[in-house]
Amino acid sequence: MAPRTFHDAFLGPSDLALAQRILDRICADRAIDIGSREAGEVAANVIQQFQRGTRDEERLMMLYGLTGRRPRRRVVSPRGVAPSIRAVR
Repeated sequence: MAPRTFHDAFLGPSDLALAQRILDRICADRAIDIGSREAGEVAANVIQQFQRGTRDEERLMMLYGLTGRRPRRRVVSPRGVAPSIRAVR
């Protein structure tokens, strides 16, 4: 499906930032190296979704099987206290 107008195909700075966040989440969730060919294919698909008019972050997350939660990582305390889990910022 082709974009309806130029505006539909144009990606501004906020669109690109959102696309990058989505790509980063997909790659982290699926353990894809961000510099790999596979990541490039995912990025192209994310851009296609934008050009088709899908620009809602929650909707995009759902399309790629991601939830609204942030990926989690283990944080080790420098004082030897038990590690905790914090949301990535």
